[in-house]
Amino acid sequence: MSKRISLTNAQKRQLCLDKAKKPTPTNGELASKYGIKEKTVSAILISKEKWLVTNSEESPNSKRVEEYDKAQQIGSDAVDICILDAITFAASAWSNVKKQL
Repeated sequence: MSKRISLTNAQKRQLCLDKAKKPTPTNGELASKYGIKEKTVSAILISKEKWLVTNSEESPNSKRVEEYDKAQQIGSDAVDICILDAITFAASAWSNVKKQL
């Protein structure tokens, strides 16, 4: 089983530029050049507008890390809210119990 290859944004941009050259290379040729599968080339080319406007050298996983950090913060905030709701509910329930005693 071959190791998964992750292209940088700059490599994806260059792949899109390579596809625009004359004579136009096939997706199979581009796949061989970049060490990826043809369907990956197709997926990149479908989003070529995105890749052609970027000059970023950021790693392909940096967005995932950013999204994970954001999700962690949202999750932390949600836990805080749930705890406050639970405390409020318990206090209200205890108040109702005390009234009935």
